[in-house]
Amino acid sequence: MADIDDISEAEPDARQISWLDWAPIGLWGAGLLAVVRVAILAATSQRTGGVDPDVARLGWDLAGEFPGVLTQALVVGLASAALLSGARANTGVTLPLAPFGFTALLFWSVLSGIPLAPDSQRSVLTGELVLDDALVQGVLAVLLAAAYGFSLGAARHPRARIFLRGAPALAIAAMVGAVLPATYAWRVAHRAPTFERREVDHDFLEHLEDLKVIESVPDHGPGLTVITPVVAWETDSGDKPALRMTPPCTVEFTVPDRSEDAEFFLRAAAGVDKRLYNRVTQAGVTIGVEFAIDINGDNRFAETVDCEPREKGVWDPTKQVWHHAGQGQGLAVAPGDRITLRTSLARGADELGDIATEDLKLGFGGLVLERVVRSPRKRASVQAPNIVLIVMDTLRADRMSSYGYERPTTPHLDLLASRGILFENAYSTSSWTWPSTASILTGLAADAHGVTSNESCTLVRSLERLPEVLQDRGYATAAFACNPLISPERYFDQGFEHFVGAPDRFWMTEEIAPQVLKWLDDNRGLRFFLYLHLADPHTPHLPHEKEAERLGLVEPGGIPEGGMDHFAGQLRERAGDDPTWSQADADSVLSAAHQRWISEVYDASVATGDRFVGEFLKRIDELGLTDRTIVAFTSDHGEELLDRGRLGHGHTLYPELVHVPLMITGPGIPAGVRVETGISNRHLAPTLATLGGGRMDRIPDALFLPNVRTGKGSAFVQTVKGIWDGDRRQSLFGHRDGDWYLQARLPEKGEPAVRLFQLRDDPQQTFDLAKAQPERAGSMLKELQGLLEEQRRTAPRTQVGAGAGAAETLKGIGYGHDSEEDGE
Repeated sequence: MADIDDISEAEPDARQISWLDWAPIGLWGAGLLAVVRVAILAATSQRTGGVDPDVARLGWDLAGEFPGVLTQALVVGLASAALLSGARANTGVTLPLAPFGFTALLFWSVLSGIPLAPDSQRSVLTGELVLDDALVQGVLAVLLAAAYGFSLGAARHPRARIFLRGAPALAIAAMVGAVLPATYAWRVAHRAPTFERREVDHDFLEHLEDLKVIESVPDHGPGLTVITPVVAWETDSGDKPALRMTPPCTVEFTVPDRSEDAEFFLRAAAGVDKRLYNRVTQAGVTIGVEFAIDINGDNRFAETVDCEPREKGVWDPTKQVWHHAGQGQGLAVAPGDRITLRTSLARGADELGDIATEDLKLGFGGLVLERVVRSPRKRASVQAPNIVLIVMDTLRADRMSSYGYERPTTPHLDLLASRGILFENAYSTSSWTWPSTASILTGLAADAHGVTSNESCTLVRSLERLPEVLQDRGYATAAFACNPLISPERYFDQGFEHFVGAPDRFWMTEEIAPQVLKWLDDNRGLRFFLYLHLADPHTPHLPHEKEAERLGLVEPGGIPEGGMDHFAGQLRERAGDDPTWSQADADSVLSAAHQRWISEVYDASVATGDRFVGEFLKRIDELGLTDRTIVAFTSDHGEELLDRGRLGHGHTLYPELVHVPLMITGPGIPAGVRVETGISNRHLAPTLATLGGGRMDRIPDALFLPNVRTGKGSAFVQTVKGIWDGDRRQSLFGHRDGDWYLQARLPEKGEPAVRLFQLRDDPQQTFDLAKAQPERAGSMLKELQGLLEEQRRTAPRTQVGAGAGAAETLKGIGYGHDSEEDGE
């Protein structure tokens, strides 16, 4: 190393140093360190695929990281300058080896993010000469440390002192190295990018009374229906609630007046149902259907759809699709505009042949008025946390080790529960997916939101959903649904900016995990709401091989194709309408080995879901988001595993089907709390809305999490697919009141039937006490009927059922026995 530089006569002793000798250089270096670190973060985002195409969004994300980066850079920069300056003065060497090496290591730590940054922001060895390669950063750190040492020597030169040494140099360095970058970052951080939200302002299909019929076919006037151009998952042709307009037909309506200054769009899609396509093929005729939309007399949309006979073995599904007005964005309208919808037969009207009027099933689907709102993005904090809601489809609570199960099925959820509140007696609102999931997202009981059956399985657009409330608070919203019933066709996607759904079969979590992890990486700088609807415990059971091995799953011989679904069909066929069917009867159908496999493959599938929940929680931790993220976990319903001699779900309201897990953890949530109070998991929606700073006005009963252990607890459950004393498709209702649980069959005609259970002494509900406690049973029945009446009083007026697409999905996922009459 070179000797210390020449010293002027005014500075006879190089060992006498002041903080003004090294502090300016420390500030210069800190500013440079911070800027390079931010550039490395941008390069890391680009390498991992997380960079947002919106430059403003990327700059805003990086500006949010800058305060922490600058603080670390200032500490390291100033400390390193002091260390090198002191060592240099004491040794007389420009770059004393040990301090120089330590300084280079500190610089590399800042540049690489190791070990203080979250795992996702730490550099790795890429093997390429790129900025975010850890080795390249090591070279930069050495060069910067060397520059520090030589700068300390250069500071002695009279011409350089104004920038490198003394009070003036300190002021300039503080301004350029810290104040200006921090100010710029602060300004960028407070210019949040905006995102576009489309809110449903008015659903005309819910208000058919607003439509004025100008022309219609006698006895076939406009009405609510479901139109499905074709069942083809790869095209835009699925079920859509629609205004049926048998041609020729003309209707008019007026855009409702609104006082607010906003943009409004009419959304509508012209479509022909597959029934008509099939009929023209059978009849050998061609029909041309003309659709038109006029606004104040001016034509704004015109589309002619040709329905032609298909050649045998030749089929192009892209010809049977929805045709969206305004290229899918809708037609711009203003309050007071007069809208006219028209359908007519452009050709073929005289050649209908055997095609009856009722076969002309066509019209406009998704007829709504949308309001476009632009909102600023927000960042998460302890006071306004991210929210992750995980629903594990078909998961019964008593098969989780966190709920006392003897097998270690859920180690990751056990850890999650230890960090927050676990509700030991949570109930779903139904024993099957559509009603219970609708309750989780709306906070309403099934008969209040109206999604109760295959004939009423579509959420109305006017009902407020949890993601919409959180969007109002600046949350980015995304959903990943592995159950094909949770689909955009049923409007479960409303309020989500990003929605990924399984179109025609159950997805295992492994199939979507990469997309979920990438979404987390991309949106780590935003305040977000992430909804995960996972389905590993649902048939078909495809447990992860490592979880199957961990739990010792061994498949016996003779397992048929279809697995548990096949066995469930056998039991349905044998049990028939026998009201006395029990576990003992199931023994005559299934061998002991097959029964054991049914139980164990379910456990391994539960463990598989838990495994991926662990992966998602790990990534949240790696991103440094754990201390500002609420995580809630529940299930939509459970599963019968031969408990009463049957397999499946939906047809009873016993605990194996409606007792579900519920746990919440995150900032402000007390840790290690177990609550015995009975609740419904529909309370999640208003609770999470409150935690996100919002409010669901229709649902005042959010959980008061700091003190949830008070009260006797209650829950209300129902199913219209019930089996009661051998009768199928019965409307069954359950009501928990403290330690008592009443089940009731409420037929449209005839007297109710009830069963009463004392839960503390009989948690599995095996002893019916209705005859022994007639007064209690009677009072609880009256209370149940009052609750049901209140729910139905506020239920939506319109009910939209399953179309051909949903009926095909139900059959494809093993629900065909429940859906023979679904669709048209």
